[in-house]
Amino acid sequence: MRASASSAGGCRAARRGFEGRARSRRAAVRRAPRRAPRPRANAGTPDALDGARLVVGASDDAAPVRLVEMFSGSGMTRVALERVLGASRVLGVAAIDNSDVANAVYAANFPDDPRGPLRENIEHLTAARLDHPDLAADAWTLSPPCQPYTRRGKRLGPDDPRAAAFAHLLRLLPTLKNPPDRVFVENVVGFERSATRDALVDALERAGYEWRERRRASPSDAGVPYVRDRYYLLAKKRGLGFRDSGGPEADSDPVGGGARALAAADADAFAFSRIPNNQKRGSTVGAYLDPASASDASLAVRSATVLKYREWLDVVAPSSATCQCFTSGYGRTVFGGSVLASEAFARRYCVPAAVEKDGGPTKFEGRFRVRSDFAAEAAAAAERGGEGARGSGCSSHEEDEDEDVWLRYFSPREIANLHGLDERFALPEALTRRQLYRVLGNSVSVDVVAELLGHLFDDAFDERRK
Repeated sequence: MRASASSAGGCRAARRGFEGRARSRRAAVRRAPRRAPRPRANAGTPDALDGARLVVGASDDAAPVRLVEMFSGSGMTRVALERVLGASRVLGVAAIDNSDVANAVYAANFPDDPRGPLRENIEHLTAARLDHPDLAADAWTLSPPCQPYTRRGKRLGPDDPRAAAFAHLLRLLPTLKNPPDRVFVENVVGFERSATRDALVDALERAGYEWRERRRASPSDAGVPYVRDRYYLLAKKRGLGFRDSGGPEADSDPVGGGARALAAADADAFAFSRIPNNQKRGSTVGAYLDPASASDASLAVRSATVLKYREWLDVVAPSSATCQCFTSGYGRTVFGGSVLASEAFARRYCVPAAVEKDGGPTKFEGRFRVRSDFAAEAAAAAERGGEGARGSGCSSHEEDEDEDVWLRYFSPREIANLHGLDERFALPEALTRRQLYRVLGNSVSVDVVAELLGHLFDDAFDERRK
């Protein structure tokens, strides 16, 4: 939602909300340059995806890690692994997802893959097929549907039909003759208290894995001004070992009615130390904004939306030190993530929103709520301006009259930036903004996942130092 500052003659009402000066042109969602093809071992040969299992070794000439991605989404977990190991050390064996939109983003960013992403029902996979040399893998990554466990859902857990594909894989895993050496699982906070989580741990232990959990990890832990809490589990074949000495120890937080307990390995075991400074743009939201998006009038939040939902809008400014998690419903529901205000809009029309952290005292981190008298100001401005049905904003603060006053949604590129991606990550022009919001809302933080995958492959780093 955008507005120009008030003038001596009063305020003009905008038909679709506040429109900043010189901000009338519509900016298309840009497509970033496609990545240059990555070097692949034996890429292009008939047996490129066949043959013996490949492992990480000490030599730079060692064969790359063979990766199978279940529920692969847009490929951000693979981006994270390539950040850890290097693009030439990761061989995409299979990426399976039933979303055409997610597969389109994946294909745009990994165009040199011999197979490309597969739109396939994971419930139809068999043990024989997973054991076939074509799908031989050193690592599986899995981001199964979160709806059965999310706080805003019905929390049906394993009884939700969307949990069936993951449950199918868990039944198959202990029966495989050639299971992967490493497994990485991501889901929403709340998954850790589900029966599905217990089934995951049971399957891993029966299949001979050692495992660790991170119950709650967020980009904010890595210094990124973005809160996106997620659950993660890391598992390795017994014998590979984690650097921390102990196995998963029970703590006082029972799971599944006490049948199992959470692993104690948490924040202390997974310190966020591997993210280099050049991967973090800065500590405020403004460092992640896209200049082209600033002039896109179509991102404006409609005045009617603000008037109706002002109590629930989570407003941040470029100077804010945090923003709220973006979900797949962003732009369609006011609960889908933060909206962005100019500093002038935040000063005029907002009040600080204190955030309670870990049960402690509240702390202001640059998040706002729209003031209760906003409706009166908007109505008065509409009456004076008389040019639009949806109203405009007005202020008597003369010091702000030369500043842009606007409220808008984050663009897909800006959300990708906050997820730890850069301009090389392609957002296909053929997809609509809503489609991109959906696929990004279902994605992971590359910064967080890269850190945790570093722990999953920590024995490989030890081997390289020998």
